[in-house]
This record gives sequence, C-alpha cells and structure tokens, in this order.
Amino acid sequence: MFHLHTILIPTDFSESSHFAMETACAMARDQGAHVVLLHVAPQSPAIIRDVPGFKEEHIHDDFKAYRQDIDARMSRLREEVPLANVETLVVEGDVAGSILRVAERKACDVIIMGTHGKSRMLQLMMGSVAAEVSRKANCPVLTVRVPATTAPVSAREAAVACTIA
Repeated sequence: MFHLHTILIPTDFSESSHFAMETACAMARDQGAHVVLLHVAPQSPAIIRDVPGFKEEHIHDDFKAYRQDIDARMSRLREEVPLANVETLVVEGDVAGSILRVAERKACDVIIMGTHGKSRMLQLMMGSVAAEVSRKANCPVLTVRVPATTAPVSAREAAVACTIA
C-alpha cells in the first residue's frame, strides 16, 4: 500500500481550498502523515505598485499589513485542522512555481489542492494553477472540487469528489 509521509496543501483561502484541506487532513489522519499548509503571496511591492491611489511611501506598510492578515488567516486555518502534525508556510512568488518548489523541498508524497472548476475554454486561454502543478509536479496531485450539493459532506464523500492528476 502507498504510504503518505508528507502532504502539501496549497491554499488561497477559497471554499475549494478549504474543502481540499478537509479532505487532505482526513487522509493525513488515516496515514499519520505530516501536513504542510502553504499560501503563496504575491511578491511584495510589485503587486501594490500598480494599484491606483497607492503612494510609494505606503507600499511597505501596506504589504506588511497584508502579510499580517495572511499570517492571521493561516493561524486560524491551522486551528481548524483536526490533527497535530501541521506546519504552516507562507512564501512569496509565482503561485504554481512556488507550490512545485515547496513540494520538492519538503519531499512531499502528494499535493492536494482545490480547483475552482473554470470552464475548459477559460483554462485553455488563461491556464490554471492546478493544471500547471498537475503537469509539472514530481509527485501525484489530487485536485478537489467542492461538490455541487449544499448538504454537508463527510470526509468519505469528499474523497469521491476528488480526481487524481
């Protein structure tokens, strides 16, 4: 049987990412695996410099506040995770590239990530982080989509909603 030691869960704090986290944590609990909960933030001044109304002298203060908000959100997510062996990590950079680098550096056995279910045409035109990670990862990638139902979903039902890339 395939045994998981380290599971990478990238999050953008969306509903699909949260659902992927719940699915991954159920698997980690069953396997006794270590979980790396990752958020990729855009690189500091570049994201803010292009926003109308921002002044250069405020960029660093605004980005510091943004990072504090992200750190607080990661802490709250960490508290929701029902197992003890979870590491939170925030890195800056290109989202797909950063996910792939962290997966390599942490020797992850699987990446479990949410997908937003964009139309095929939109994915072809713009690409998708999940698609790029699935194509380039050196480990299996499990993409999780939130089921269309609004009823509560058990971890077992969540596993059925997953696809392995």
